[in-house]
Amino acid sequence: TQLNTPTCSGTSLWGKDKTIDQDPIILTCRYSQNLLNWIAAVEPDIAEDYLLMMIEMDHAWTREVGAQLICLNAFRQNSLKNLASRVLTSDDPVLRRGAARIYARNLEVWDTMEGCAEKLSILMHDKDEEVRRHVGSCFYYLRAEHLNDLSDFIKEFSFSRSAQTNPNGLIKYLLKMRHHRHRYE
Repeated sequence: TQLNTPTCSGTSLWGKDKTIDQDPIILTCRYSQNLLNWIAAVEPDIAEDYLLMMIEMDHAWTREVGAQLICLNAFRQNSLKNLASRVLTSDDPVLRRGAARIYARNLEVWDTMEGCAEKLSILMHDKDEEVRRHVGSCFYYLRAEHLNDLSDFIKEFSFSRSAQTNPNGLIKYLLKMRHHRHRYE
């Protein structure tokens, strides 16, 4: 199956008949990445080969976006879960950064909270400082109703390398929660 993509600028630099298979540089274009995100959501089997191409490219930003698309779509597409696990345990810190961004941002979502907390528990001990920084950003999105459900995660985070790298989100979250402590006493 070949995937025809929109051009990046309205006029094709590659000609109207070029496909990603013939010219994978198209995957570095944000328009193609947005289209691929949609395809991964509705036809993950078609998207998987292109997502693999993205995470194997030399272009770091494209690899990170590919990892983000994989992890985001793996929430609802079982066929992408193995690929998401590969991203999570990759030797490439760029892929793990993409995973950390997605799991940190989606920790607040009830449907994905448990899985995100599990993945972030792995990433909070990562050797890459940027990965650990992204993990710490998860607290910027949490609200009072998350406190009880994530108390074990919060404790684990507070003793992790990630807390040493980026404690700001946790500190702000806990300061905000002191105004809600009457709910939990």
